[in-house]
Amino acid sequence: MIPVFDPSGLSYEEWLRYFFDRPIMEFSEWYAEGSFQVDNEVTLLTYLQRFNIEFALLQKRFSIEQLDQGLWVLYGPAIHTGSHFISENVPLDLRLDAIASLEPLYLQAVKGWTGDIGETDSVFFMLWDLLLREMYYESEYRGRPPAGFDAILDKCAETLGRILELDDKACEVCALHGLGHLKTSSARALIHRYLEQHPDMPDAERVWGESCHRGEML
Repeated sequence: MIPVFDPSGLSYEEWLRYFFDRPIMEFSEWYAEGSFQVDNEVTLLTYLQRFNIEFALLQKRFSIEQLDQGLWVLYGPAIHTGSHFISENVPLDLRLDAIASLEPLYLQAVKGWTGDIGETDSVFFMLWDLLLREMYYESEYRGRPPAGFDAILDKCAETLGRILELDDKACEVCALHGLGHLKTSSARALIHRYLEQHPDMPDAERVWGESCHRGEML
């Protein structure tokens, strides 16, 4: 029988050590430990919000590779964190605050990134893709949008817009990618405005930005 583990039953310090104080592993090794079940979604989002806000401090404890690895597990198919952001079991204010806390995460983790973040395996390039795919999938699975869904999507657009304005190429690339996965008119408007404000951007970047505007990026 496959063991089931609930990480929301951990204290915040235990949660940090469980997900981030590890050697770099194959994801199959994580899954070999068993499956995950989150019983207390409020705790999960509270921990993620605190993690996002305190990221700079955590960089002094864990390597960027360890932090990246743990976030892949949290936002990927192990924990399905995106589905918890739209859970009606969590107060809407907490869900909105947790999404807003992704702006300080990108400010601390991504701003100043050297090289093309889109060409790496960094979770920060893919995080909004993972988050939004889970949100939309969960909504479609239920057969109806959960309560507060429009407010959640609006907060995603607002937060991605703030990340887009951090005046940093890596942050812009991540935000455009996220906006491309956000199926709202406000997301399209933010991308359109960005493209208009950068008329001299290289052709390859403009082509990719336009694909984000169409929601057709790879």
